[in-house]
Amino acid sequence: MQLDIGEDIEGAVHPPSGFIRQHWRRLLPHWSTPVLSLLILLQRSPTSIDDYTAAAERSKQQLRDRAIHLLQPLTERVHQSDYRAILFDPQTGYPYQGTMPGIPLNDVAVIYDVLGYDLEQCGECYCLVHPHWGNQVYPAIVVCSAIPAVLEAIAIPYFSPTLDLQINPSQLQYRHC
Repeated sequence: MQLDIGEDIEGAVHPPSGFIRQHWRRLLPHWSTPVLSLLILLQRSPTSIDDYTAAAERSKQQLRDRAIHLLQPLTERVHQSDYRAILFDPQTGYPYQGTMPGIPLNDVAVIYDVLGYDLEQCGECYCLVHPHWGNQVYPAIVVCSAIPAVLEAIAIPYFSPTLDLQINPSQLQYRHC
């Protein structure tokens, strides 16, 4: 299901990819319940993701910060509903908060599997090719122990049209793992 988040931002709730269903214990060794849904957030980048200039790297950091700003409070709302949810850090592939004993999540591979977007070789990595944005797309993923309908019910009111998508740096709280 598509979520109405804002201009240059897309979100959708889906069942987990085959990789997540098969390897959730290795991704999240401290979880006792399986991953039943995931939320994919895609942000349009002002530059190509395979651009490695200083300006492009700053832009990617801002997109990462905005993803954390948007998604970390959502995981807290999921927890308040007695389900588990974890935001995977788009930069490292490990859970944003908590320990990192498991394997990293390849968000590009998951989105390729779930949404079927094309991939493009970007140096030694692969980049998503969004149907409208090309490879100017920055992904982030939240996994959840609730079924997709429950995650949607929590996410839809959270991503209301009144949500302030502007980042106030003083509101960002970082936890270094």
